[in-house]
Amino acid sequence: MQNGKVFGTGRVGIVALICVLVLAGFCPAFAGEKKVTVGWINATMSNSFYKVLVDSAQKEAEKLGWDFTYIDSGFDTAKELAGFEDFIAKEVDLILVDCVDPSGVMSGINRAVREGIPVIAVDNGVNPAAKVLTTVLSNNLNLGVVGGQWAGAQFDKNTRIKALAMSGQKGNTEAQKRRNGFWTGLMQTRIREKEGVEVPVEELYQHALVLEQQLVDRGRFYDERSDFEVAMQAFGDFSETGGMKAMEDMLVAHSDANLLISENDPMAQGALRAVKNHGLQGQIMLCAVADGMTSTLKLIKDGDIASCGQNNPRVVGALAIQTAKRVLVDGEQDLPEKILTPAILMTKDNVDEYYDPTSEF
Repeated sequence: MQNGKVFGTGRVGIVALICVLVLAGFCPAFAGEKKVTVGWINATMSNSFYKVLVDSAQKEAEKLGWDFTYIDSGFDTAKELAGFEDFIAKEVDLILVDCVDPSGVMSGINRAVREGIPVIAVDNGVNPAAKVLTTVLSNNLNLGVVGGQWAGAQFDKNTRIKALAMSGQKGNTEAQKRRNGFWTGLMQTRIREKEGVEVPVEELYQHALVLEQQLVDRGRFYDERSDFEVAMQAFGDFSETGGMKAMEDMLVAHSDANLLISENDPMAQGALRAVKNHGLQGQIMLCAVADGMTSTLKLIKDGDIASCGQNNPRVVGALAIQTAKRVLVDGEQDLPEKILTPAILMTKDNVDEYYDPTSEF
């Protein structure tokens, strides 16, 4: 046998072997491939939703063999901006951001893009002038609508609904969609029951935006057609502790309320504690527009919380990394403006389909 004639011997055989190994994916470093690195800027790690969101994203990235690094901004826009600077300096391949302030984070996003680093928003929208490739999140508007439609049907059509609004933080655009969507769905159901007419969601949502401004300007609003009032709004920082304190404050002024609309379920759990402290359990129906922690589903099973929309951080986190793969591996650049998960409402009628006591969500 002559050198170079048999696979595995001689220069030709060695090169051929190397090519096979590279094509098979065994020698990426030799092929000059750089390991993908993504940076994640998280709004906070103060509750389990955000922890699970990051954890699911990290696991999905590790499945792809990527390096994954995250920064906890602690609901501080300055820390988020510093995170962008850090990831830009490290020359990561892509940045994902769950922003605190949709406008406050814009300069960091656009600076990263100018440096050639694509950015994907996750869980919360950003200012339209921010040059993100897309936003990956739950369909917060539709979660609100389906929650409101269901809640409106739980009251007699002649009963005035006096609601309290539990919000997370001022300026959070996706949270605003949750509450405005809830009002939209509730008004649609009530008008249908009172007048026998079906008003389109789009029309009522525009009216909900007017009511939102009234709430900002006057601290309350009342819609006569649906006999629906939001008597007060308080901010609970998306946490159980914050929700309890905010609910305590609202109940001092409005102990005759019969509905709580909470933008997430940790605040709803805190509100439940306040309701029990005031002896008002059974009078006030508690609705969480989103999240769906297992502990909340147990409270739905027990009848303590009426409903919750599904905003599963495991689904959103994994979907965010899958979207990053579409960009970094598949080469896609023309992504839809938003990539949304389905809107699912969980109540006592279907909670067993989603309740898993072995999982946090």
